[in-house]
Amino acid sequence: MMKPICYRLALPSDVASGIVIRGQTRENAISEATLNELGITHRVPWIFSVF
Repeated sequence: MMKPICYRLALPSDVASGIVIRGQTRENAISEATLNELGITHRVPWIFSVF
């Protein structure tokens, strides 16, 4: 039997993992450095938007 999914609010400490996961998607894999260069995903603004 599968465990039920439990959701919680994101924490600033979750941001780094979120960016890593974002970069590992199968059809659109891209590194955090490339995302930063393109101005798409910056860790610091994400951290301040998570409460």
